Amino acid sequence: MSDLPKYVKIKNGKNLSYQRRVPQQLLRDTQCKPLYQVSLGLDIGASPAAIHKAVGRAHESYDLHCKMMANSSPEAFNETELDRAATELMNKMRLKPQQYAIQWQMAKDASEATGDYADFAAVDAVSIALFGNNEDLYNLEREKEHYGLTLEETVKERVADKLLVAAAHQAKTIGVIYNNYVSHKGLKNMKLTAQERRNNHKVTNRIEKLIAKIGDHIVSDITPKLISIALKETASERLKVVKVSTVARELNDVYGFINWANKEYEYNWYINKPDIGLKEYEPDEKRPLMKQEQQRLIEYCLSPNLPKEEKVVACISMLELQGGMMQSEIKTLEEKNIQLEEKYPYIMVTKGKTKYRRRLIPIILGLDFIKETLKETQDWLKSVTESAVSKRMADFIRKVIQTNDLSAHCLRHTLRHNADINNVPLGEVASIGGWSGGSIGVSEHMLKYGAKGIDYEERVEKIAHSSLKVHKHLLSVTDNNVVRLTHLG
Repeated sequence: MSDLPKYVKIKNGKNLSYQRRVPQQLLRDTQCKPLYQVSLGLDIGASPAAIHKAVGRAHESYDLHCKMMANSSPEAFNETELDRAATELMNKMRLKPQQYAIQWQMAKDASEATGDYADFAAVDAVSIALFGNNEDLYNLEREKEHYGLTLEETVKERVADKLLVAAAHQAKTIGVIYNNYVSHKGLKNMKLTAQERRNNHKVTNRIEKLIAKIGDHIVSDITPKLISIALKETASERLKVVKVSTVARELNDVYGFINWANKEYEYNWYINKPDIGLKEYEPDEKRPLMKQEQQRLIEYCLSPNLPKEEKVVACISMLELQGGMMQSEIKTLEEKNIQLEEKYPYIMVTKGKTKYRRRLIPIILGLDFIKETLKETQDWLKSVTESAVSKRMADFIRKVIQTNDLSAHCLRHTLRHNADINNVPLGEVASIGGWSGGSIGVSEHMLKYGAKGIDYEERVEKIAHSSLKVHKHLLSVTDNNVVRLTHLG
């Protein structure tokens, strides 16, 4: 394997190892071993993603190793670094987490039941493993109270806790909880697309900024108060530079982490969420496109002279206008849910923040164009940021309509507007646009298993009928493949 990451070597013909030289200054000051090396726990058949993840952990271990060589005081380390050092020492000594936890818990339970002294065999075994005798572990408490512990003693104390205490009862640091959350949510999964990784980086960056404010510490009774204060500071800082709606969206990422930790570890935290004025906030009114503006947009999007570089935003425009689709919905469409060759062509949206977002959208405008450009549009959406798409969409719509008072989301509002001007009950169009109150939507069964069979075809026909009524003022400017459906009206 010639394309291995830097510092990764092959040992014994197949095993991957991380090898990196210690800085010269550290060698001169400490006389430590010149080469830091650790097994990655992988062989040459491992996937690039697995190797990348293991190398990331090895980088962190190397940095911690160098820091421990350069500092002898535990005060120089945060709680997560000390916890990592304990885990690495335990692995080096080939000890397993909770190795003596059951034995020690049974001894304490027996002591409580009989009133006799507990059997300290488990504690003695841990003391011998860490210090070579059965006394030093008992002495740590006194040393800690009167003189303080050295870095080595602090790390060994934590190893003893990991060996003797069940994981559910071990003290957790904020940093460890955060790392567990990131792993649980897959926020640093290298198999994700570049765009998904960028979005996840925004989430982790917001959480990490909050942790920086409260400090990495072992969770205690004061933790909820520290979190509440940090949230208030964060909200105050952000409100000075962005809108209330933006602050609310950013805080939701942080609340996701807090809520997960609260539930996962049963902390029963009460967090005082900051009042950012969301109830009083009145967002800027987004006007819909008027009839003539919609016709101009449709004509431009379906023009044979449409510039190649504008095809993807034109495709998004067509889908937003007739289905109220969000860019995220278009991006994540699965092939099985794109049924453009059916008698009544449609797209099935099966994912969404609410049950109303899951819906069936008949394609009655620009069918051939959407067939031609949808795959390219999805690929483009996966390669750029959401903000970049919004800006490109806004620029495109303003250029075509020749006005500056339209936003990237104006087409979703236009769908509702079209229902009003064409006297279509809101209940019918809500089922297409993904709003609550829909009256002609499809069943959960249909969303899950697809629109097959005559019963489903009749339902699709009914939804297509409603869409035709909503967009009847645009049918005259669309291609012939869509006009053939007008017999439904």
